[in-house]
Amino acid sequence: MNVMKTLPIIILGILSSSFFIVKPTKDNPSVIKKVHHMGFQKLEVNDSIISINDPTIFNNVDTHLVSIFHKIEYDYGKPLKIKWGYRNPSLNRKAGGARNSAHIYGKALDIYLDSPSKESIKKLIVLATKYNVLGLGVYSDARTLHIDIDSTKGRRVWGSSYSSYSIPSWARSEIKSHISTGIVTEVKEVKTVPPVKVVVNDKPVYYTIKKGDTAYRVSKDNGISVDSLYKLNNNKIRLFIVGQKIRVR
Repeated sequence: MNVMKTLPIIILGILSSSFFIVKPTKDNPSVIKKVHHMGFQKLEVNDSIISINDPTIFNNVDTHLVSIFHKIEYDYGKPLKIKWGYRNPSLNRKAGGARNSAHIYGKALDIYLDSPSKESIKKLIVLATKYNVLGLGVYSDARTLHIDIDSTKGRRVWGSSYSSYSIPSWARSEIKSHISTGIVTEVKEVKTVPPVKVVVNDKPVYYTIKKGDTAYRVSKDNGISVDSLYKLNNNKIRLFIVGQKIRVR
């Protein structure tokens, strides 16, 4: 008889009576990843890395955050992958997320690198700050960066133990800048008498989405920014669906 199939897995917290229990089930037969939580270790269910080309990646994710991600990706210079997007409460518990995680509300994304790179994570932190990301989770693996726009909590950062004390030393300079940078709020446009419009005969140019296209790639190929691409399409782009026509000029 295999004991591991019948007994829950328990990890005791050192210097604490806290412990975490993960019960193997039919839907969750294996627990394969160790993560830190408040200074202790627990086990986390396996999570898949989703390619940005997967049309379901942004399901239930705030469209403003999607726009921010595309801008970060464009400035970063190459396509990025997502580890986690929206998580329902059940999946959030299995993934070891905080009870009130921004992922539950579709206001968080975890960017994932194919290989560890401190410099890449630092660059992404700078870009996240530039585009007014509020929450940053920076971990010692130098492979994953959590970004969120949960305005109820303001600017905040944490490391592997979910506290600011565990932020990797190699990222402290960028984190300090993130915290000290003021939060940019939208300024309402003052209505004025519109100027006389000059009629231009240039016709709009459209592009048909192909398999593998992203906002970053389409923008770059057409010599415009991701922000301009969104504005040309009245910020209605959410998912890139093969065969969909979007305006690029």
